[in-house]
Amino acid sequence: MVSYSFEDIEKLGKKFSESKIIGDTWLYGHARDFYEILKSLELEEGNRVLYVGTGSGYGSYVISNLVSEVFSYEINKDEMKEAKENIRMVGGVNNINLIIGDALSQPHKEGYFDRIIFAAAGPLEISKKENQKIMKEDIKKDGLLNHLVKQAKIGGIIVLPMGKLHTRWGVECHGNSYRIRNLEDHLDISIIDQEDSWTPLVGEYGFSEEEIKEKFSWKDTLYNDAL
Repeated sequence: MVSYSFEDIEKLGKKFSESKIIGDTWLYGHARDFYEILKSLELEEGNRVLYVGTGSGYGSYVISNLVSEVFSYEINKDEMKEAKENIRMVGGVNNINLIIGDALSQPHKEGYFDRIIFAAAGPLEISKKENQKIMKEDIKKDGLLNHLVKQAKIGGIIVLPMGKLHTRWGVECHGNSYRIRNLEDHLDISIIDQEDSWTPLVGEYGFSEEEIKEKFSWKDTLYNDAL
C-alpha cells in the first residue's frame, strides 16, 4: 500500500484550499474525515481510480498525489469548470482525467478500475449490518452494486455512501458509507462510518429526477445544484 500519514493529507488539503479560486477552509478542516476514507481504500501506487462527483476537485487532487491515474467525473458543468480551474491553480499534477458526465454510464472496460470512490450517495441496496457477505448472484441485476462490481477489478475496493432521500437541510441523502471489496463470487462489505448526509447520486444508477421532485416541494436552486 501507499505509505502516507494524516499530516501528509492535511498538507495537501491546506495546499488545495489556499490555491482555490475562492479559499475554502472547510476542505482543509475535513482532512481527518477524508483520511479515514482513504485508509479504507488501501490505495496502491499503481492504482487506477474512478472518482464519482468531482465537486471542487479536492478529493481527486489528493488521491492523484498517491496513485497512477484518476478518472474524475462530475455531472454538473459549472462545478467541473471550477474544479478544472482549482486544479490548474494548485498545479503539480498531470494524472487527473476530469470528465463531464455520468460516470456510471460510460463504456469502461469491465474490471478497469482498482478503486472506486463516491462523493455522492446512491439508493440503499444493502442492509445496515456490520461486516456482511453478499453473493454476486443475489445482487439486484439492474442496480448500482451490480454495475459497480463490473467496473472494479477482482480484489478491488469501492467506497460508496448509500441511503434514503430526506429534507432536513435540502437536497440530501442520509445513510452510511460502505467499504466493498469485490471478490470472485461475492462482496465483502463493512461500514466505514455511521450515518451522515450526502449529496444524492443522480444519473442512470442514482436517484431519478422524479424521485427528487416528488420528495422536495421546491425545484429551484437546491434542486438544480444537485442535478
